[in-house]
This record gives sequence, C-alpha cells and structure tokens, in this order.
Amino acid sequence: MKEEETIENLRVGGVGDIEKMYPETYKLARQFHQIYEENAPFFGYITNEKTREFDHESTNARLMAFVCHTIISEETCNVREDERNVIEAFLELRNKMQ
Repeated sequence: MKEEETIENLRVGGVGDIEKMYPETYKLARQFHQIYEENAPFFGYITNEKTREFDHESTNARLMAFVCHTIISEETCNVREDERNVIEAFLELRNKMQ
C-alpha cells in the first residue's frame, strides 16, 4: 500500500487503529496533547472539556496525528537532504585534494 493511500486512514471515517498503524505519529500526538493540556492554564488558556482526555479515535486525535505525521515526514526529508549535502561537500573536497 502506498503512503498516500495509508495516510488517508487518519482522516475522519478512516479505517484502522492509528495507534497500531502509525506508532511514532500516535506517540508524538499523544505527548503533544498531554503537554498542551497540562500547560494551557499557565498561558491563560482553558481547553475544551470534551477533548481533555486523549481519545485516539476522535477527530481531534486524528488531526493531531496527521499533523505530526506531516512534520515527521518533512523533517526526515530535511535530514536526508542535509546528509546528501555533507556527502557531496566531502566528495568535492576529496576530489580537489587528489
């Protein structure tokens, strides 16, 4: 199954347990939610009583998981590009030294 097809499962009405399908994404979304809820009052923000507990099947959790998935994917691509740049710079330097 392609990435584009499987990520659709995070949307409302998606099929499957996001906790099992996307463990890293789920873990980050859950941590984000917990830290957010714990610290919101210190910033003068009152969170919605209905969404204070993390429900991995809720639309709120699915949206957070999707956002986390997108961030993880983009950051992974950035790291890979940085690695390629370092390798290219190394090869260029090595060629100049020969």
